[in-house]
Amino acid sequence: MKIGLYAGSFDPFQLGHLDVAIRAARLLDSLYIGVGVNPEKHGGLFAPMDRVEMVRQTLNWHLQSTPNDAPAIDRVQVVQYNTLVNEAADQFGAHYLVRGMRASDDFSEEWDLAGVLYKTAPHLEFVHLMARPAHIFERSKYVRQLAMFGSPDLEKFVAPPVAHALQTKFSKSP
Repeated sequence: MKIGLYAGSFDPFQLGHLDVAIRAARLLDSLYIGVGVNPEKHGGLFAPMDRVEMVRQTLNWHLQSTPNDAPAIDRVQVVQYNTLVNEAADQFGAHYLVRGMRASDDFSEEWDLAGVLYKTAPHLEFVHLMARPAHIFERSKYVRQLAMFGSPDLEKFVAPPVAHALQTKFSKSP
């Protein structure tokens, strides 16, 4: 079986992430969307379990609006991990690491990651999917900034359940 892991902090999970996940699920027999903890991001905006739930809600929302993607979504499981990505892949039985890339700066970072993982986990293969043009400028930090300042445009970047979570989060902030 072709089992993949699409790992990230997903803080928050955006429509670009969703697009990569659906496309990867079409290529693989099974896909884990792994919500990880990135210590360089100082805990994140949402707790990991909240991010897992937002990914699930986004998949359910997408399924309602795009029922033709049901076969792909049926192959997706959303999980949390708190290890190195190669250890998470081994834990879930994944042999493919799915990575989305938006622009050349992403390529440089992905090249470096691949170099490290080829040495530490040579059994893993990378599946790099280029972002579709509609998503190349999406970054979680920009989505968080839009939410922080109350932008009415959040649903151009995230599913309605995630937009609601962001609005709720920032309406409680001082």
